[in-house]
Amino acid sequence: MTKNEITIDTSALMPKQLKLWRLIRNRAGVVMLRGKAGVAKSATCNAIAKGVLYNGQPLNFIDLRLSQMDETHFGFPYRQKAKDGSNYEVMDYAMPEWFEEACDKPTLINFEELNRCSQDVQNAALEILNERTLHGKKLPEHVYMIATGNMGEEDGCAVQEFDNALINRLILVDFELTYEEWCEYYANENVTNYVVDFIADYKEQHYYTPKAKILENEGLPFATPRSWTNLSKVLMPMAESNNFSSIINFVKKYGKSYVGKDASIDFQNWLGQVHNITFDKVIAGKVREYYFTKSDLVRQLKAIKSDVKKGVLKTDKLNKREQENLKSTFEKFGV
Repeated sequence: MTKNEITIDTSALMPKQLKLWRLIRNRAGVVMLRGKAGVAKSATCNAIAKGVLYNGQPLNFIDLRLSQMDETHFGFPYRQKAKDGSNYEVMDYAMPEWFEEACDKPTLINFEELNRCSQDVQNAALEILNERTLHGKKLPEHVYMIATGNMGEEDGCAVQEFDNALINRLILVDFELTYEEWCEYYANENVTNYVVDFIADYKEQHYYTPKAKILENEGLPFATPRSWTNLSKVLMPMAESNNFSSIINFVKKYGKSYVGKDASIDFQNWLGQVHNITFDKVIAGKVREYYFTKSDLVRQLKAIKSDVKKGVLKTDKLNKREQENLKSTFEKFGV
């Protein structure tokens, strides 16, 4: 590689992330991800930055939460003497630290909630998005940009409508993350198994239910990938120390504050059964062995096998797959 040659390695990106990166990289307009609140738009942007290796190093990620900013975050004006030595004063700007940081190293900037911020902030952001400049200073080629925004009426968020001139400068991408994608891209490594497995059994609690939609409009918590992730951050240390009683107690007391009442109740009921191995779980191939000590798992499986031998549990009407699951589970654990 020559001194000025640039290598960009995207082999670590997942398929959906790679498709977005190709749009970002081309700079033929600025990509704006539009999706429901809490559906992991910003997390996906962060994952893209981590997965793109620019000359062997991941992109620096700057997340600008525009709804929490004002115009001073885009430079603070001050007066100074004119450079020609005259007595006149000219207006200049102290550049924001995040802008200088981006200029210093390869970076992906996420302009978050572009359609929920004040008009002054939006105008400042659009100068950068459209012209790649701020107060006359141009961003280097190693800086990439993306924007995110909410849906508006569809997800209960107050947003500003873009005019046609602005829309024509943005590449609007409707973004959603299925449960399977959430697991593959993020949750399997960052969210406790209790949450991941619960939602596998209750897919409707991954994001929204009709009741959750009503709760959201009333300003109450509801289930989203983000709210499940936040709950998981509290539960993770308890799970790692096998403190199951603390998990149950915390969800009973505070679960609805994270994911809403309906999802919390379903989660509590599911937790009450997760450490019980039932015949139905065995024939469905859903024995999650990592929740059990070896002795406890064997003890429960022996009880099921005993009931099968006694005829208490009937196996004559099981299909081929269920019969195979029953046999393989007993064999696997030496029951």
